[in-house]
Order: sequence, then C-alpha cells, then structure tokens
Amino acid sequence: AMPGAFSNVDAGRAAARHLLAQGHRALASIGADEERSRLRLAGFRAEAAAQGAGEVPAELIRPPVQIDDAGPRLSQLLARRPGITAVFCNNDLLAAGLLFECQQRGWKVPDRLGVRGLGDLPIARAASPRLSTVRVRRAEMGERAGQMLLARLAGEDAGTRWVDVGFEVVARSSA
Repeated sequence: AMPGAFSNVDAGRAAARHLLAQGHRALASIGADEERSRLRLAGFRAEAAAQGAGEVPAELIRPPVQIDDAGPRLSQLLARRPGITAVFCNNDLLAAGLLFECQQRGWKVPDRLGVRGLGDLPIARAASPRLSTVRVRRAEMGERAGQMLLARLAGEDAGTRWVDVGFEVVARSSA
C-alpha cells in the first residue's frame, strides 16, 4: 500500500454511518470506475447492510469524471430505486454536480435528497448548500511519506509501510 494511505473502505463505512444516523434508509452511490472508488463503495455497502438499509445501487463512471456526469447517473439510480433519499459521491466534484442537478430539478437539498462527497475540496465549501464530505488528511499523508522516504535513504528501516492517517466526516448542510 502507499505510505500514509487511509482506508478507503473505512471512509465509505463512515459516510454510510453518518447518513444512516440521520435517518436515511434508501442510499445510493456515484463514483469513478477505479479501485479506490470501488473500495469506498464496498465500505459504504457493508455499513448499509450491517444496519439493515438494504440494497445500495451504484453508478460507476469511467475516468476522467466530469462535474456534469452526476445528473444523468442520478436518473439511472432513481430508475433502479425510486425512493432514494441520499447519495454518496466518491468525490466532491460529482457531489457538486449532483447539487446542480437538484437545483435544476427544483429539489431541496437535503430535504428531498441528501448529498455527501469525499475529499473536502474548495468546491465543497463554496457550494450552496455547503457540501457535507469526508476530509482526507492529504497534507499529513505527504508529510508521512516524506519522513518514511528520508528514513529509507538514511538506511534506517522505516518500519511499517502502511500508516493510516485517517479521515474525518465533515458535516455541513447538504446531508
């Protein structure tokens, strides 16, 4: 694994836990069709299943993912599970796109649909409503990777190659 990586599975679980705690039962997900996104989805689905929330339909998009990919994917999710109350997007770009889509549909977020992202990009704070997301401690990841590299160059055994620097659920107004 990458030095200073975090558990994508756990990040997905945390996103589900937060939405379920708010009373959402009909969950769905939109993400890129790539490994880290699939791991987040696996964690999200595992937590939903553990809490009896049922099937979680997902749309996976071939990268590169664009902000306007979210709208059409929402329509496909709703066709599969009409009563969806919240969507976990595997990145904030898709989540922001979903906010735009809800505005175009005249849907109030989070009343009609809860939207949660991942990454805590600047767009998450600039969006309206402000985007609930999962913040990954990226700066800390870079710092840890640097420390481990320096130790290795100095001939020291850097010890564990896997350091979980974690993430935190950021609750704002969208979910």
